[in-house]
Amino acid sequence: MKIPGPQMLACLAIIVASGIALGKEINSMSSTKDEQAIRAKFAQTSQGNAELDVAKATAMYKAAGEDLLVFDLVPPLEDKGFQKAAIEKTTRFFKGVKGTALVEYKDLQVHVDHDMAYATYHLHFAFMTKDGKKADVTGRGTDVFRRVHGDWGVIHEHTSLPTVVGFSWSEAGGAQ
Repeated sequence: MKIPGPQMLACLAIIVASGIALGKEINSMSSTKDEQAIRAKFAQTSQGNAELDVAKATAMYKAAGEDLLVFDLVPPLEDKGFQKAAIEKTTRFFKGVKGTALVEYKDLQVHVDHDMAYATYHLHFAFMTKDGKKADVTGRGTDVFRRVHGDWGVIHEHTSLPTVVGFSWSEAGGAQ
């Protein structure tokens, strides 16, 4: 067996390094496209809330179907399934809102790995209830996404508030 010379080893090293670099570049381009798609989901959710459009506000949860699990700010604190955790809860929320609901995702960070991703953010809610009470709340959130049939959807969401003594979601128009 002939041992490859230094020039041959150098060529092989360049070929392997180029392949690794190309693979990372392709993966990076794919991640950027996926990150943009997920960021678009958050923008659509914000727009749906502003328009009080249940379908638009809940679209990023639809792909998960009954696998959706939400740990929420508003009671019940845990909901499962798209219909209950997204449609019913959002419909109930919108019925208590006068005008429009501002929902902003600030400091949004999106991390993608193949068919799974997660996003972290600061969540800002501002709205007025039908009986004239103002709510302006900032919390935190983490969403876990899964790609289903080429589309990204939330399979788990966890939102929380810093402890605020004297604040009640019920008084601000949330569910009892």
